[in-house]
Amino acid sequence: MKRTVVAMCLSCLAVGPLWAVSSADTLVYVGTYTGKGSEGVYVYRLNSSTGALTNIGKTTGLENPSFLAIDPKGRCVYAVRESSRGAVVALSRNATTGELTILNEQPSGGQGPCYVTVDREGRFLLVANYGSGHVALLPIADDGRLLPPTSVVRHEGSSVNPSRQKGPHAHSIVLDAGNRYALAADLGIDKVMVYRLDSEQGKLLPNDPPFVRCEPGSGPRHIAFHSNGKYVYVIEELSSTVERFAYDADLGTLKPLQRISTLPEGFQGANSCADIHVHPSGRFLYGSNRGHNSIAIYAIDDTTGKLRLIGHEPTQGKTPRNFAIDPSGTFLLAANQDSDTIVSFRINRDTGVLTPTGQTCRVSMPVCVKMVATAGTGVAATVFKRRSSSQVSEQVSDLSTTTAHYRPFFGTGDSDAATLKGIERFGELLVEPGGSTKLVSHKEVEGVLFVLAGSGILQYGPERVPMKQNDFVYLAVGTEHGISNPSQEMLRLFVMGYWIPAGTEVPQTPTLMMANTADVQQQTLSGHGPTTQFKLLMGTTGSKRDKLPAAQQINSLFLMDFAAGGTNNPHRHAKEEEIYFVLRGHGDMVAGTDAAGKEARYPCGQGDAFYFPPGTLIGFYSGAQEGEEHAQILAVRSACPAQESGTTAGNTSNR
Repeated sequence: MKRTVVAMCLSCLAVGPLWAVSSADTLVYVGTYTGKGSEGVYVYRLNSSTGALTNIGKTTGLENPSFLAIDPKGRCVYAVRESSRGAVVALSRNATTGELTILNEQPSGGQGPCYVTVDREGRFLLVANYGSGHVALLPIADDGRLLPPTSVVRHEGSSVNPSRQKGPHAHSIVLDAGNRYALAADLGIDKVMVYRLDSEQGKLLPNDPPFVRCEPGSGPRHIAFHSNGKYVYVIEELSSTVERFAYDADLGTLKPLQRISTLPEGFQGANSCADIHVHPSGRFLYGSNRGHNSIAIYAIDDTTGKLRLIGHEPTQGKTPRNFAIDPSGTFLLAANQDSDTIVSFRINRDTGVLTPTGQTCRVSMPVCVKMVATAGTGVAATVFKRRSSSQVSEQVSDLSTTTAHYRPFFGTGDSDAATLKGIERFGELLVEPGGSTKLVSHKEVEGVLFVLAGSGILQYGPERVPMKQNDFVYLAVGTEHGISNPSQEMLRLFVMGYWIPAGTEVPQTPTLMMANTADVQQQTLSGHGPTTQFKLLMGTTGSKRDKLPAAQQINSLFLMDFAAGGTNNPHRHAKEEEIYFVLRGHGDMVAGTDAAGKEARYPCGQGDAFYFPPGTLIGFYSGAQEGEEHAQILAVRSACPAQESGTTAGNTSNR
């Protein structure tokens, strides 16, 4: 197979050197049909301020690489070769420059492959073959190459549309957050098939029940999970509708709840739907209309997942087959297949409404858009860690019950827990209405609770204390505690834990220490302008400035509020670890430096979390415009204990 990588100039913006990517960019990979002038997979850099795309290269020698997937670690891109023969291609990816190099090719397990996805551990590639109605699983080798399919399943049946539904047409396949079940939308038989992923054998096994039926003639096409894992949204191509399902992550079952049109009332023209995505905040859902040539915009109810149509935004082109939302939730890029354009829109984080940025990129027959953040030239991958709420899955913890669910961002339960030093955990706890956690106590860990939404009851030793939104609580070492939710709404909290070094004498904390952010005065700190306001919530027992001088290892728990132009000036803490969580708004996070020693910036938005080890350059630049919602970050800085020889931080057996 011939491979060519060349610099090129499409009518986007001026093109720099081949694969020249500056620090902290979002890279955009575009899959295309190659019958009208396109040459393969194109790569762009997304400008985090303007939404403009700059072309930096292409990979040729691929016929119809129409749909792409990026593995969880960002090391490889996988592409279908959409043809009657059916193949999938592995391409290695330079994490710094974005350059792609073809590794190998394997049969897709059917004809007309149209969709690929990688499991959350990067071990398997799943393929939907539209032409023949097959789904397949291919193992991924350690170097990213594809191995031959180990599981191929053909769907059976038909449905009521004589021109589109004479037989099965598998159109997409996605995995749930737990990496346990795969959902495959089949347009030809009006079903969403459900498979159990057998990771040991590399097999797709029918679930019980094996599918859920959609309305006859609806033509289910693409699938989107809500970030809370409890709801699934399916866009239906033939009926121009979105169907909402309740999802049981333990059983892999779907229950229909709602169907809603993607079109404005009274529209009489021809239309078919294509793509669907949930905003990283979990507050909005978007779906594309081909014919009406628009993006349908929905609000998502926080409690029920119910959809409410907000409106429609024209895509300024024909046949928006695919679109993507950038990792920060700031921009939506719509690929207009039949007008050869990708159009950029800015997302209003308060309303979900789209506004054209005025930036349009020309590329022949764009079909698929995928985005990934890059560290930029010379930025070490170990400088910091980043998690997005939409990508963090539930894990069993000591607090977990059937009604209490823990999602680890960092520390216990997270795959990178061993790299943290003094932080035991930082995660989100969701307690269902009427639910409760287990009672726990930690002899070597002090903790913090921060209530994000809802209300509940904290049992703290013998006390039972009401909690409400924006309450924060210090959990003393060794004190038994648990949480219940007698309300009718979901209770969401951050749970934080910090190791107490061996030999440390911890004073008794006889009474509960608890406050609310509304009771903490906002202030400007030295070195920061008036557009950045701080609330100092908690510090060490000797603190004179924090609301709760309670902790041993937690040096500072604080809120930062950024108006337009607000910054947290870049700085370092030589002996402290730090976590930032973006509660609302958007901007650029500073995390380390590039090869030239300049600060590396990463676009981020609501739901993004960052871990910074000691010595990392840290900062934030607000992306808020005048009149827009302020950005707000919850931050916690903690002492980083010296490690004894042979001791692994975060490993309780060594403490």
